[in-house]
Amino acid sequence: PLYFTLQSIYKKLLKNDVKLVLAESCTSGMVAAELGQIPGISSCFCGSMVVYQTESKIAWLDLDAKMLSDPSIGPVSAWASQNLASRMLAMTPHATIAAAITGHFGPGAPPELDGVIFFAAISRERRNVMSREIRLHQPAPNGPNDIAAR
Repeated sequence: PLYFTLQSIYKKLLKNDVKLVLAESCTSGMVAAELGQIPGISSCFCGSMVVYQTESKIAWLDLDAKMLSDPSIGPVSAWASQNLASRMLAMTPHATIAAAITGHFGPGAPPELDGVIFFAAISRERRNVMSREIRLHQPAPNGPNDIAAR
């Protein structure tokens, strides 16, 4: 199922001559790994950076440490996903669009953020940002036993 969705994204990227770069946090590189299985994807997929930890977001993509440590913003927020996408686009001059995803999937996630994902995409040509908050309907797994049971 995911493969077919990514196939349609690939076809749209190809048709519109778009070059995509990603910053992934909560997905830990899964999107890049799935895209990498599509034959010919290298014509429109520049690459991905996995910035799973807050310290990596700061060190690798120069996100503002104060904003990331601010409890009202933090590393799981619309601000974080938008800035991750913006920095990836700035660091990848041949990319025409950047996307980023960050979120919480338990265990230890704050209850109000457990199962929340923030996605952002930014276009170099238009400099417009598309940002979405997605809430999973099923609670996130709480540990290895919970994951195995799903």
